[in-house]
Amino acid sequence: MQPRRTMERMRERKRRRRDRRDRLLAAGIRGLRRFARALGPRVTITLSAAAARLVGRILPGPRKLALMQLGWALPELDDQQRARVVDRMFDGLGRSLGEMLVLDLISAELDRWVRIEGAELLDSALAGGRGAVSISGHIGNWEIMAATLALRGYPLTVVATEVKGRRLNQENVALRASVGVETILRSAPGSARDLLRTLRRGGLLGLLIDQDTRVQSVTVPFFGRPARTPVGAAALALRTDAPVVGIFIHREADGRHLIKILDPQLPPRPLRDGAARPGAATDDADGDDRGPLRASSQREIWQVEATAVMTRLIERQIRNHPESWVWWHRRWGLDDAVPIAAPPDLRP
Repeated sequence: MQPRRTMERMRERKRRRRDRRDRLLAAGIRGLRRFARALGPRVTITLSAAAARLVGRILPGPRKLALMQLGWALPELDDQQRARVVDRMFDGLGRSLGEMLVLDLISAELDRWVRIEGAELLDSALAGGRGAVSISGHIGNWEIMAATLALRGYPLTVVATEVKGRRLNQENVALRASVGVETILRSAPGSARDLLRTLRRGGLLGLLIDQDTRVQSVTVPFFGRPARTPVGAAALALRTDAPVVGIFIHREADGRHLIKILDPQLPPRPLRDGAARPGAATDDADGDDRGPLRASSQREIWQVEATAVMTRLIERQIRNHPESWVWWHRRWGLDDAVPIAAPPDLRP
């Protein structure tokens, strides 16, 4: 019994340390926001960018990983060019953090900070009444992008990974809610039903699909390398027949943001009655004509193809603005993707 009690006491002490750290971090963020409001957006963003550039120099791990992955993805860049991209990446991350600290002030004068191209495409997608799936990546200030869409009147719900710490999660969710953005946490009970409910009520569902977040995934090319990529956007679009749009943001030379809404041009979707889409009939390696693939196979194949197309669209945005992506996130070299089959409550 004594070893068991000792383990229980150790677990309790560890839980209390985590809870204390969570409280301190949440309180620190609230304090930073109050201080940032007093400084104003311009000063806050400038200081935050300087701090991030310093962090990027003194922490070798993230910088080394960023340079390595940038070299894999864009081998045409020489060492100096890669170093400049990574420096600008940290600068941009710092600016984004500063903007989030003063989000309420930026929201009050949104037109001075953000402009949108392609809004008519999003309006058309939502006009069908089936909702719309928005795909994007961790490019630029994606939180400002979400805030802008919600403040412009779009019924946006985003899917987010839960961060460590209950209070930190509450801070993140509350910040989005303050500008009209709803949040569905992937790990929350009933999250799959909430995803479907969002689309069925005609909402805009935002997903970032450029990272391996240990969810249902497939392996598709990303900068010419196999990358485990979330398949949820394709599965939801196929299940609900919702249109898909790509929405991206990048920082312009004057510090303002440009949001672009794009058509990913997905392949034709297979029919629900099992009819194969054109060109789906296949022969086996021995020349035996097996006829059209099964309906389930057609739909599974479409999910892989659609995820690959979405990923190519994300890749194009990163190539256009390489400093805007989070190169310090380990994107390649993880486990192989799990099978394509969708979770039971998302199965077409």
